[in-house]
Amino acid sequence: MVYTDFIDELGTETTFDLPEVANGLDMARFKDKARQFLKAHEDHLALQRLRRGQALTPTDVVELERMLADAGGTPELIQKAAEDKFGLGIFIRSLVGMEREAVPHTQATLKGITVGVLRTDATSHPSEAGPSRWASSFPGSAH
Repeated sequence: MVYTDFIDELGTETTFDLPEVANGLDMARFKDKARQFLKAHEDHLALQRLRRGQALTPTDVVELERMLADAGGTPELIQKAAEDKFGLGIFIRSLVGMEREAVPHTQATLKGITVGVLRTDATSHPSEAGPSRWASSFPGSAH
């Protein structure tokens, strides 16, 4: 046991802004919410194509963006997630995975090509930019 004989004194209150911590927590929460939302909608055609390593249509990309927004993603969070993973498709695939049967075919297709070139011909919001905003040069994204 330890005994102390002192009085606590409270000083003036100081507020610290920790934006890096908040941003990281926001992204972590967004990923968790998106993962749960996408799992609940795993029968959606765009998600099925993504999991099977098939080319995504422009409509598929718009639908995936909408699903992430419905999961609570702000345009800024969706853009950051796409940039961090070198494309929206790769980000979503990191959340939902890929079907085992599609892996050998996708690996063979990826051999010798550059993955993850994020196109920057975008406006400020995914719905305004259309699918080219998040399109990456990887199998599973037709543009």
